[in-house]
Amino acid sequence: MKRLLPSLLATCIALLAGPALASDWSTDPDAAFARAAREDRLVIVALYADWCGWCRKLEREVFPSERFLSFARPFVLLRANVEDGGAGSALRDRHRAGSLPTLLVLDARQVRIAEVEGYLPAGDLVAEIERGLAAWRSLVAASEQALAEPPAPARLRSLAEQFHRRDDGRRAATLYRRWLALDPPEPARRWGRYLLADAHQIAGDRSEALAELARARAAAAAAGDGERGELAALLASRIHEADGRCAEARAALEAFLAESPANRRSARVRGEIARLAPGGPASRCG
Repeated sequence: MKRLLPSLLATCIALLAGPALASDWSTDPDAAFARAAREDRLVIVALYADWCGWCRKLEREVFPSERFLSFARPFVLLRANVEDGGAGSALRDRHRAGSLPTLLVLDARQVRIAEVEGYLPAGDLVAEIERGLAAWRSLVAASEQALAEPPAPARLRSLAEQFHRRDDGRRAATLYRRWLALDPPEPARRWGRYLLADAHQIAGDRSEALAELARARAAAAAAGDGERGELAALLASRIHEADGRCAEARAALEAFLAESPANRRSARVRGEIARLAPGGPASRCG
């Protein structure tokens, strides 16, 4: 009888705590996205924090439910603590998650396919994800149609911006290039070059991004457009910094100051140059 007590106590605690999470939830973002790429699957990401009561309710009542488990079977499942100071925090920042819980449906490149904020019962949560997936399919179909038909500038730009907001740099870049080929008026064209460069860097095409940024910065300098010039310089600097090329990161900002020495935005750029200086506080360049 004495041997049974610990077992009974553990069973009671488990029942009081509620159902446990399914065992196939990963907590390693790198492994989850690698698996998604290898198996051509989407990832459901549950963003949470230890203090979040609604997150615990979702984990206790919804994730172990038959309705959710049946729906989620084709997906890779990932839980990410947004306050871990590491990969979870990076996911929150990249996808601009402003509340908890948040569920994201991402592909292996972290393109944002669907998003659901807050707690919902299992049936409602699944229905909301399905609506997001349907909206994504409609957006992809619309982009394919827009590229196949005679060009419509406003339509191309609108679709490009929608994919850009979802961090789909590849589709956004394709649509921006098609729109820019129609020679839109200034200053829309200058802004479009910056957006195209940003789409390239989201897609991981850094050499293309830097080449487009050089064109964007030259056009901004010729037009006296300090805002676009600053944005182009800052983005070029971030791309170089991400690759650990600190001298190039500073040079991109110094080129902007040389082009626009009296620009009212120069103080911010000088602050970035100081941050990237040898011995400065830059995380990648210090």
